[in-house]
Amino acid sequence: MRGVNSIGSGYYKLPEQTAADFDKDGWFHSGDIGLITPEGKVKIIDRKKNLVKLKGGEYVALELINVTYNNHELINADAGGVCSFASHEIDRPVLLAQCKKKELLALAAANGVGEPSMAR
Repeated sequence: MRGVNSIGSGYYKLPEQTAADFDKDGWFHSGDIGLITPEGKVKIIDRKKNLVKLKGGEYVALELINVTYNNHELINADAGGVCSFASHEIDRPVLLAQCKKKELLALAAANGVGEPSMAR
């Protein structure tokens, strides 16, 4: 550790994990993604390991997608909510949603879509 005051130099008896999380200068890389606020403080806004790289190189945060959509009025979070998926093999995330039937049918009717037979 070259002149860096640190609380640790690695993981106890875990050299591979130490090599993955500590760089050659002794800096610990936690995996947190931070934002410097206008006041100069660091605010943790995400985790690097929560990000998935899409086919086009864009990164998406599946946890943020899940939280955002689970709070939507059409989603029945109590019955399972949403499940999002992304991969380097596809160009956009995919979302499976457990919707509230009454609200979904009302939205469909408002957009001129009739009730499908399987929704009865």
